[in-house]
Amino acid sequence: MRTYLECIPCFFKQALDIFRLLKLSEDLQKRILDEISTFIPHFSLSSKPPEMGKRIYQTIKKFTQIEDPLREYKVQSNLVVEKVIEKLDIPSMDLADLMKLSGAGNFIDFVIKQGNVEEKELLQHLRRTLIKSFQHFQFQQFLTHLESAQTILYIGDNAGEAVFDREVIRKFPPGKKVYFAVRGEPVINDVTEREAREIKMDEVAEIISTGDETPGVLLESSSSKFREIFHSSDLILAKGQGNYETLSEVEAPLFFLLQIKCSVVARDIKGEVGDIVLIKSSKFSKHAKL
Repeated sequence: MRTYLECIPCFFKQALDIFRLLKLSEDLQKRILDEISTFIPHFSLSSKPPEMGKRIYQTIKKFTQIEDPLREYKVQSNLVVEKVIEKLDIPSMDLADLMKLSGAGNFIDFVIKQGNVEEKELLQHLRRTLIKSFQHFQFQQFLTHLESAQTILYIGDNAGEAVFDREVIRKFPPGKKVYFAVRGEPVINDVTEREAREIKMDEVAEIISTGDETPGVLLESSSSKFREIFHSSDLILAKGQGNYETLSEVEAPLFFLLQIKCSVVARDIKGEVGDIVLIKSSKFSKHAKL
């Protein structure tokens, strides 16, 4: 998905929200914004929004010398979700409901929700989601492909929601080889190998890194190992808007699971802001090539 003009003010807002969390001085905030302003004019609208997210985050890390600015936010998100799932009857849920929960968990996104995730608020959000039906939730199509797939690549998005991803994978039919992909380096509150291991994702899947710090998947920037797994998987499930924005035009056996959080993505998917979406890629192909 390309970048739209509405994305540009959002880029600056992302930076400002992180500044406030880190309690940076006004002078330092201004210097970082000045640098970001120098490359915005050269950012093509044909580029994908997460490409700018990567550059913004690299700039913040350069000026602050903080390697993982949202580390505490990610840890807190994982802890809250672990508490929340204890209050839900996860073992008795079927895969469709677990995928709804995982999609709803995509709500744990610093870009959208800057404050800490509150247990009560999240629990209410999840319970409302379970009783709703959504226009773009193609579960039966996904299930058909899942049953025949032997190798599955599950591309994670944010910490916190990754706990729900773990429970989804647990519910997959037995005998599947599942990879769980994480970002290569810290970026926003996206899940890295560190957070994935902390929630014991390695008990249900083999954790692999994209090898890149883009808050999405740019195949040209990813590691050769990740590309090999991507192109050899029978089925790929990509979580979140960043993965949708970077992979929606890639030919591969892809499904997307996310909560629509902005009007630009809503327009592209033909859904509504707030919808939980599970859709088969318009470029779905079982013969993706390197």
